[in-house]
Order: sequence, then C-alpha cells, then structure tokens
Amino acid sequence: VYKSYFCFVFMEDMRKEIDLIDDSLIELLEKRIKLGRKIFSSRGNVEDLKREGEIISRLVNGSSLSSDFIKKIYSEIFECVKSSPSS
Repeated sequence: VYKSYFCFVFMEDMRKEIDLIDDSLIELLEKRIKLGRKIFSSRGNVEDLKREGEIISRLVNGSSLSSDFIKKIYSEIFECVKSSPSS
C-alpha cells in the first residue's frame, strides 16, 4: 500500500511539473508567434524560406530531438506566423 501511494504521489508531482512546462511552452509560443508576425508584416508579408531553413538547421543541430519532430513543429509555427491572428 505504501509503495503504491508513493508512486501515486510521485506521479502527481510529475504531472504538476508537466503542467507547468506546458503552460510555459504555450506562453513562449505565443511570444514567438507574435514577434514572428511583426517581422513578417514588416517585410510586406513575404516569406523568408532561407531564414526558416536556417532556424530549423540550427535547432536540429543543437537538439537531441528528432529532426522530423523539430521540422513538424516549426512548419506549424511558421504557418501560424504567416496566417492572420485569431482572437
């Protein structure tokens, strides 16, 4: 009984930590997209595919995450930046 209680408490602590990380990720994504939209708008809504490639390469080379995962995430971020902001 003690062991299962300890596992439950430990799991709840980890879930709370994951929730905090998720909250931070969303906050950072909002900031990232807002800033990206300012830059995109200042360029007359013209894509900079070279810069997008540089960002992905830098992140892939500096991370232990799979390159496919990073590419998928950043493709979505770049598309969101180029889309109209929603309320």
